[in-house]
Amino acid sequence: MSWVYKLAPYEMQIAAAMSKIRRSDSSGDSKIDLPLTDKQKDRNDIIAVRSEIAVSRMLNLCWTGMGKQQPDVGGWVEVRSIENPKKNLIIRAKDRDDSPCVLVLVVDDVCTALCWAFARTGRRIGRKQGENQFPYHLLLRRDCNQMDELPDIVKLTQYRV
Repeated sequence: MSWVYKLAPYEMQIAAAMSKIRRSDSSGDSKIDLPLTDKQKDRNDIIAVRSEIAVSRMLNLCWTGMGKQQPDVGGWVEVRSIENPKKNLIIRAKDRDDSPCVLVLVVDDVCTALCWAFARTGRRIGRKQGENQFPYHLLLRRDCNQMDELPDIVKLTQYRV
């Protein structure tokens, strides 16, 4: 089952402001190498921040997405945002094996968490893509876990040392 979160107007403003900061600080080291215009990159950053805020609210964990050295939510969960509901989950080379990666569909102010998988699972059964400097694995949604399974994993592991 999917989870849905509607961003409040102030969260939309936060997302817009933080995406500008993220974009200005971005060195491109974590991005998949795609030929995008600046307008498309700006849009992608806004969508990414919206989805990260939504997942942090869904899991009741802090949003840590502005740090380059840690995952997006709770310092542990990676968030992947999409605008096309037919897209699948991307696992990047830099994702920690034990990090759950959550796929979120973003339509305006509504974020729908569709599925999740551990990064190690994506590397094991996902299709390797991007032979350039930004390799990644593509994990089909049918191979991912349902969102209802994630809270138990979070409860068991969020207090890790």
